[in-house]
Amino acid sequence: MTTLLGLLPILFSGDEAIRFLIPLVVSIAFGLVFAGIGLVFFLPSVIMTVELAKGRLGRRRLVG
Repeated sequence: MTTLLGLLPILFSGDEAIRFLIPLVVSIAFGLVFAGIGLVFFLPSVIMTVELAKGRLGRRRLVG
C-alpha cells in the first residue's frame, strides 16, 4: 500500500524529465494492485480448500 502511494506522485507528475518513467510506474502499480487482490481473495480460498481436502481425506482413512 505504501509503495503504491509512493508511486502516485511520479504517476501524476507533468514534468518532462520523468515522463519516460510513467509506463514503468503504471506497470508496477497495477502489478501491486492485482497481487494485493490475489493475496486478499485467492490465497485464503486456496488454503481453505486444502484444509477441507485434508479433513475429508483424514475421515476416509479413519472410516475405511
